[in-house]
This record gives sequence, C-alpha cells and structure tokens, in this order.
Amino acid sequence: MRLRTAARVALVPVALALALGACARPGTAATVNGVRITDAELAAVASDYARLNLPADAPTVLSDVVATVPLMEAGERLGFGASREQAVALLDQTATANGVEPFEYSEPMIAIAQRVVMLSSIEDEQTQAELVSAFGEADITINPRFGTFDATTGLGPASWEWIIGSGSDALAAG
Repeated sequence: MRLRTAARVALVPVALALALGACARPGTAATVNGVRITDAELAAVASDYARLNLPADAPTVLSDVVATVPLMEAGERLGFGASREQAVALLDQTATANGVEPFEYSEPMIAIAQRVVMLSSIEDEQTQAELVSAFGEADITINPRFGTFDATTGLGPASWEWIIGSGSDALAAG
C-alpha cells in the first residue's frame, strides 16, 4: 500500500512537468500557424523600425510580425511572393526617404517587407479576399503579456485580470 502511495506521489512532478511542457516556451511572443515568434524577433523588428524612423510601439510591431506569417503562406499558395532583394530594396528606399543610411535589416524585418511588396502586387479582389480569409482563419496565439488577439479586431490590450482580478474586484480585495 505504501509503495503505491509513494509511486503516486512520485508521478505528480512528472505529470506537472508534462502539463507545463504544453505551455509556450519562454521567450515566445506569439505562435502563428505553428510558427514561433520570439521576443528577440520582436525586439529586432522594433529596433529596425526605430532606426527607420517608423512607429516602433509593441502593438504595431507585434501586429506586423504576426500578420506576415499567414499572409505570406496564403500568398505563396496562391502563386504570389516577393524576393529578398525586392524587400531589401523597399527597406533601403524607406531608409533613404526617412533620412537614414540603409543598414543590415533583421530577418523578420525583411519578411515584413516581403509581405508589403507581395501585397502591393495583388490587385485582384478575389485574391485579396482569399488573403483576408486566410488571415481570419489563422491559428494565432499571443502571449498574454503582449495582449489579446481577435481576427476581426486585431491585437487588443493586455489584460492582467488573471493575476489581479478585474477593476472593482481588485479594488474591493485590496
């Protein structure tokens, strides 16, 4: 009897480790269609945006990085895309227009520029509708510290209710 109890107690840490393993890995800002977007990638894009004199706030950066994955996947499926060279040329043009010397851009920044180039080449309304649909159907999970995501409204503010409770509840508890 004691051996069974000891075995059950020994299984608790194993079960806990398995359950925690299902959570997002540390440093994950979002997951889009199974593609992990890291905090480091967001920081690299924010740095590139700032160097290009573009809005570099967290919601803008995260929205741009998150949107790139499903839109590029759908675009490629539909026969559209953009080369790395086209993307770098767009970034260099943006840098020059903003009075900045072109520099080495991060890989996620180049991917965003590829998305912009690809989207600018699509004029067919049917294809545009398919891209919007692909974005709406994407499996997007945002780390709660960055906010919430809804396919129709986009990125929403972070909600810390799961830590401190909602407005009046938190005040009443304090």
